[in-house]
Amino acid sequence: MIRRVVIRHFRNINEVVLTELGSVNVFVGANGAGKTALLEALFTLAHGKSFRRFGGQKESLVQFSQQELTVVADIDDGESLRFGSDSPVEAVPIYRVGLSKSRIGETKAKVRGDRVKRISDLALRLPIVSINADTFDILFGGSHDRRAFLDWLVFHVEHDFFKVSRSYLRALDQRNASLRDGRHPRSLSRSVSRGGFGHTSSGQVLGSDASWVDQLALFGERVNELRVGVFEGLAAAFNEMCLALGLSEQGLELRYKRGWLAGEALASALNGAADVDSRRGFTGLGPHRADIQVVSIVDGEVRLARDVLSRGQLKQVLVALKLAQMVVYRRMAGVPADGDGARRPAAPVLLLDDVAAELDEERLRLLGSVLSSLSAQVFLSATQVSLVSPLLEAMNLSVDTGLVRVFHVEHGVVL
Repeated sequence: MIRRVVIRHFRNINEVVLTELGSVNVFVGANGAGKTALLEALFTLAHGKSFRRFGGQKESLVQFSQQELTVVADIDDGESLRFGSDSPVEAVPIYRVGLSKSRIGETKAKVRGDRVKRISDLALRLPIVSINADTFDILFGGSHDRRAFLDWLVFHVEHDFFKVSRSYLRALDQRNASLRDGRHPRSLSRSVSRGGFGHTSSGQVLGSDASWVDQLALFGERVNELRVGVFEGLAAAFNEMCLALGLSEQGLELRYKRGWLAGEALASALNGAADVDSRRGFTGLGPHRADIQVVSIVDGEVRLARDVLSRGQLKQVLVALKLAQMVVYRRMAGVPADGDGARRPAAPVLLLDDVAAELDEERLRLLGSVLSSLSAQVFLSATQVSLVSPLLEAMNLSVDTGLVRVFHVEHGVVL
């Protein structure tokens, strides 16, 4: 849970200090006041980048005339939320995480005052899920957006995924570079890499005689294995969320395409595609080509949900996908986040940008009912508090309780 936040020089925000944060935190203000920027700053802290597809470039995040932005948060790892309950909350240690980004793109991150080399080290301790206007990219964007959606969860659930996926991408880059240089893939299978990559997380040893193709196949199979294990839970949770959000009649199903023919070993697939890859100059098969599909099955006919559902229904589908992420993450709570024994946060933080403009009262109530069972800390924006009252009521909350904090925002200033 986030207890305190300090934001400096982020978009139109000069300096904002948010203290005594509640289970639900509502940013209220007119359009353009800076509500979304507050949510975006929290997302940037955890992800190292904006959630906006357009307008989220590094130089646009830093306030005009400033050289650097900073976002700092005091957080704890305890399961401290009990919506609608007066039960006492157990005190848990609080520690600080922070991030700075310069106008030229240099990023620095700290955890407990110590500099960390990778944003992923910070992200493990502050899982944040966002629902905003760009969330539609999951359905209408390219396969990269859907892989990123799945891989966020795999990264937080499977400790080996970060290293294995990076090793796979390194081998992929090497193979693609050789293809661009005109070398045939089968010649790469006989070449020797310098030093290799050690071993996979499943214990397979990669000695110095392992070719780039060997490494690509071994790490690619492992990436797929980790994804499949998490996807099965995600698909089941998605079905649960569709039922909870009133989408049961649409026959929705989540499907995973791994990036090469089912039942075939990746090494064999790469060998079979060698001539095609040689002509094209890049690797066309593998987990970097994986995809997720949301399909609607009605009367035995299978069609992509984005092609048959209304925009209102698709908004619910997106909410169901994001909530399914949170459900799967929550089921893994209590597992150490890394080798130092740090405890995994009990639930992700949820950011809801202008949710009342996207969902009607009935759907807001359904969303609130689900959130009440997840016990996740929520930050949301609205032009008026009354617009999100149906959601709060479904969570057995109101602005009169100490669990809900309302912050009025004007011109980048929280009043």
